[in-house]
Amino acid sequence: MRIWVVDLKIYTIMKKNIKYLGFGFVIVFCSCGENIDYSKDDHFSTEAIGDNLYREEYVIYAGNATTTSVNSVYITDSIHFRKFIGKEDFPYKIITVKKIGDVLHVQKKEEKFFSLNLVEISYDTVVQEYNINELIKEGKFE
Repeated sequence: MRIWVVDLKIYTIMKKNIKYLGFGFVIVFCSCGENIDYSKDDHFSTEAIGDNLYREEYVIYAGNATTTSVNSVYITDSIHFRKFIGKEDFPYKIITVKKIGDVLHVQKKEEKFFSLNLVEISYDTVVQEYNINELIKEGKFE
């Protein structure tokens, strides 16, 4: 009889406190959202693409032990324009830029399938082209 009373007390305590456990889970999952700051305060790298053209990266989400960092990627000539071309999350989202004549070819690869043995990886690729003269004419700094 005594064991049954203790079990009943534990059950009653758990039943009363289950709402706090649920509330705790809600708080934890809401705080794990994508907290991305698109400011250009945290410069990561600058890579020369061609004559006075650069690919710049800024850290917008610093990764931790379980996630990778997310960087915003821009193309710029530092005087006339800066164009946002996407977010890079290496090695899952990769952005490459090549200059051919007056056109910038931007290739965005996004990993769609990841195998633990690193043999089978499928990428979804998007290619965009930007005319350098049009970017200079627009003169936008994003």
